[in-house]
Amino acid sequence: MKLKREKRETFKRKNTVQKNTLSRGPDFELQANKHLGQHFLRDESVLDGIVDAANAICTQKGVPRICIEIGPGEGVLTRKLLAAGWTVQALEKDVRSVEGLTQTLQKEFPNTLTIVQTDILMWDPKHCAPGTVCLGNVPYYITSDILLWFSKHAEFFSGGLFMVQKEVADRIPSPSGTKNYGRLSVRMQLMFACQCLFVVPATAFAPPPKVDSAVISMLPTGFKFANALEDRAFDRLTATLFSARRKMLRRGLASTIDSFCRGDFKKEEFLWNELKKIAVFPETRPDAIPPQAILALHRLLLQMQN
Repeated sequence: MKLKREKRETFKRKNTVQKNTLSRGPDFELQANKHLGQHFLRDESVLDGIVDAANAICTQKGVPRICIEIGPGEGVLTRKLLAAGWTVQALEKDVRSVEGLTQTLQKEFPNTLTIVQTDILMWDPKHCAPGTVCLGNVPYYITSDILLWFSKHAEFFSGGLFMVQKEVADRIPSPSGTKNYGRLSVRMQLMFACQCLFVVPATAFAPPPKVDSAVISMLPTGFKFANALEDRAFDRLTATLFSARRKMLRRGLASTIDSFCRGDFKKEEFLWNELKKIAVFPETRPDAIPPQAILALHRLLLQMQN
């Protein structure tokens, strides 16, 4: 029985090698930390694809090859970027990774690699060089938090490239009226031109996650809210809308309209008349309203409040 088990394991390993083009391997190896959601990318073609996509952003935007890398881990993508002429600021929470990068890649690329031990959600990008690209293999458990962080600091970046769970990559560029369209789709499509570039199978990682991933490109549109208060108000509106995504808008927004109009039927009539101009009606369902129309609704409600 033991011999048969060993043969099966060998067969699985051979299939994995045949299915993926494995990288040269990391300069140092880490034991994946489950609490940090670590899955280390090892597939050569995927690594090359990310570098190519990053180069394309620089060409399109006319900016130098400078990036921040979120969670470099074992530094496999970091090495690829450095070898391709990028200047990299690696932001890493795991002290083991910081030590490994310092002892290996930092010595090889002393002028183009900076390593910062930090939590990306606590890091302030205001000192980034103009045109910086933000990229990384994002831990699944904080994907939404990182994407929201990126959206709030979009003005500092020429673009973003993120490896995320495929389910999330499907949701972000999803158009209104589809099952994957939701709050995240609305915000990200307002702030970025979003595109899912390619799917990455679980076998491209060590250890492999339970689901496939995908690389998404996010190029800032230049849109931003006037201030943090308006940003939070928009979040509350989308939360209200998509908690009743299949109800008619009149029903889903009933309490919101009551609080804004306070029984003033002229205000409510004004609201619906203005929304009709953009093909949004009381019977429309929230998940059928495109991002720009939701933004128009948001601004109308603010106007009525003031």
